[in-house]
Parts: sequence; C-alpha cells; structure tokens
Amino acid sequence: VPESGAIWFEDLRANLHNVTNDSARMTPSTPLVLEARTRVNGAGLLRTTWRIPLLAPHLELDFEGQLGAMDVRAFNDTFVPLSGIRVESGQVDSLWFQADVKRGTAKGSLHSIYRNLEVEMLNEATGERNLGSRLKTVVADLAVRPKNVPGEGDMHTGRIEHEHSADATFFKFLWKSVRSGIYSLVGIDRLPR
Repeated sequence: VPESGAIWFEDLRANLHNVTNDSARMTPSTPLVLEARTRVNGAGLLRTTWRIPLLAPHLELDFEGQLGAMDVRAFNDTFVPLSGIRVESGQVDSLWFQADVKRGTAKGSLHSIYRNLEVEMLNEATGERNLGSRLKTVVADLAVRPKNVPGEGDMHTGRIEHEHSADATFFKFLWKSVRSGIYSLVGIDRLPR
C-alpha cells in the first residue's frame, strides 16, 4: 500500500484578508483570514474559513467548513492508503465542521447527514482483504450500520480532537483533525486497529 493518500482540489477560489508583515497590525483581533471554495476530490463543493493569528507563539487557529452532497467513494484515494478503509457505498447529503486549535490541539465538532454508508477494512500492510481485515469489516459493520438504518437522513455528530505532532505538516494536521471527526461520526474511532 502506498504510504500517502491523495486528496485534491479542483476549481479552487480563495480570498485572503489581513495579510501583512507589519507586526503592529498582527493582533489577536485581526488574524489572517482565508476563505476558500473548491471541489474536493472532484466531487463535493467545500467552503471553508480559517482564522490564523500570525503572532501566536504556538499553533493556534480556528477553522470551519461545509461540504455539499457527494458520493463518499470519492474519498477512497484518501482513506485506502492512509487508513486501510475502503468505502463500498455511501452518500453525504451535507457535512459541516468547526474546530479551535489551541497550543497545537484541535477540538471541535463535525456534523453530517449521510446515508447507505458501507465500509470495508483492509490489511494496512498489503491493501488487500485477509481474515483479519474481514473480521475488522464485520466489527466495522456493527459500529457503522446502526447509524445508517434508523432515521436515515438524521444528523449525526462526531468529535474533532487531534494533537499536532512535530513531524506533521500544517495541512496534514488539518486533515487528521477533520478525519478524527469523521471517524468519530461513523464509529471507526472505536474499532480495534
């Protein structure tokens, strides 16, 4: 299995506000603000806003976003190599998230309305199914399926919680923060790894 997954953005449009090298104008009440709109993995429309205080002594920011309707299988290029999880089927009707990052730890929430989600666990070393991955898939079905059956179309909520590691890039940290909310939302965070 490749060591890195792919996530890409198409038709990216962004606005930056309060970008300066004048430290007198870099205050907690005037953070750099990035507002972006893009299609993620060629599928869902993502709108996001980040607020980053430029003089913070540690990694500090807050971010929020909304993802429009999409087929969840569009994330297989991301999830299979990075997590050994393949989405067999699923539709997101809407998803939104918000998190605050203080001293390098992201905490927030992720909410979604989705349906018909089915995942398959793969052997992380080979990317194939084996007895162990089949057992994990059964456990995943037990964790994920109940959230898809009663009241399909209801909102589900996950918890974003992720600590920055010294070797992680800024974007890897953001991705893993949002991913923690996705895993919490569908119950994957409770599975044996």
